[in-house]
Amino acid sequence: MQHQTQYESTLIAAFTNHGDAVVAVRKLAIDGFDTQRFSIVGLGRLDGMIMAVVEGSALFGSVAAFDAALSRIGIPKDRVIEYEQAIRTDKFLVVAHGLSLEMEKTKVVLETSNPALIDLYESAKNQASDDMQSMARMDDARAI
Repeated sequence: MQHQTQYESTLIAAFTNHGDAVVAVRKLAIDGFDTQRFSIVGLGRLDGMIMAVVEGSALFGSVAAFDAALSRIGIPKDRVIEYEQAIRTDKFLVVAHGLSLEMEKTKVVLETSNPALIDLYESAKNQASDDMQSMARMDDARAI
């Protein structure tokens, strides 16, 4: 029997206003999801600073810092630009991170809230690990 590996994934959904993002996260809470894994990110009114609510605390940072954080976790640059544009046009992002299966279920729930966009990313580190395991299996097969 083959063991199925659980990977980390990141989900990003954009909503047209803050209220819709909050309602979407509340739906997740009602369905039993751990809401500490979710952040609502939007443009604050303080000199164009990004504001994120993480575990009930407000965090502030620059758009460039947000872009760098998304890039660092493996989000493709073209998508980072799209998320930045969404924030600059007063949309709010729901950002979640967790095990792949949980994030797939999260996506299904969030889709019922009619997000403007929704994307699910498997960690680039996970993909690299899969590639290495595949190469090792090929080497094992050649040795036989």
